[in-house]
Amino acid sequence: MFEKFTESARRAVLFARAEASRAGSSYIEAEHLILGLFREKDNVFKRVLTAEEAESLRGEVAASIAGGSNIGHQEYPLSQALKHALAWGAEAASNLTHAQIGPEHLLLGLLKDPNLPVAYLLKKYRISEETLTLEAAKQAVPKGSIGALVGGFGAGGAQTHRTSTRLEEGVHVRETHQLFAGHEITVIERMQINDGGSVLHYLQEIRGPKKEHRFEVDFELE
Repeated sequence: MFEKFTESARRAVLFARAEASRAGSSYIEAEHLILGLFREKDNVFKRVLTAEEAESLRGEVAASIAGGSNIGHQEYPLSQALKHALAWGAEAASNLTHAQIGPEHLLLGLLKDPNLPVAYLLKKYRISEETLTLEAAKQAVPKGSIGALVGGFGAGGAQTHRTSTRLEEGVHVRETHQLFAGHEITVIERMQINDGGSVLHYLQEIRGPKKEHRFEVDFELE
């Protein structure tokens, strides 16, 4: 499923991992995902809410997360509730015949579970299935189109230099080299996939001229 995420949706999950770490949580929860979605510059909340409403929603979600001790886990598995929400988001994308799973689909998945506090908050700010479905349709690539084959990091194409894929000890690896402001940026994505085609573990490394970033998410089912 994770391999079908848009670049924006992938970053949201990786940002959610950082939010979980900051909060001292052992799991990535739905609230962390909401905050991860907010960290996108052109996030979906800016498109469906006023600036004041978006800031208020963000504040309420952040306040709802109980603070804990940051013990620096190596891996941050998804909570069962968030796993179910992501699965519902994937189902929503499929039902809409969208080739990729974007932030709007993730929010649709969160709305599916009435027991999630964030679902209540989203509805409180009038973020509905109808609104998200419309936004998803604006952003989506239809199934079977050429654009659907691009996917992943560098989907814009204009700055992509080259991309290669390989298999390393059973792990699927995609390496993309991009030119950004005259500098080459290397993005290496490693996905451990089970026999059913589901991603169990995802690791992304971003290497630039002076810095290197590493993001890791554990998707293994319990």
